[in-house]
Amino acid sequence: MEFEFDFPFEAFEASEEIIQSIMHEKSISHEKAYYIAYQEQWKWKRRALQLETRCLSAMIERLLPEFKCKFWKIIIEFVSTPEYLSPKNFTGVCVVQYPFHLDWYCKQTELNK
Repeated sequence: MEFEFDFPFEAFEASEEIIQSIMHEKSISHEKAYYIAYQEQWKWKRRALQLETRCLSAMIERLLPEFKCKFWKIIIEFVSTPEYLSPKNFTGVCVVQYPFHLDWYCKQTELNK
């Protein structure tokens, strides 16, 4: 079973404002501005979180083989405000949303993280 922590772009509170500014600045569609905003503003944050939490994910994966469930992967999504409170099953992937503030996390020392 795989286990992963994630911080989806949709959870980015200021994303729509950034997307709108890119649209006006470059005169492009919402979809293209969304892609640019993700690449420039979010991709590196998301990847950094995945790399920083990989050791914890690996430890959990080693402990889960004994845990039997109907999912092949569990994703913990860190969001500022959860859209749903119970876990969701998306074709065998269990997605759980958890309240989390990335700015607070980024300001912590390596030991506190």
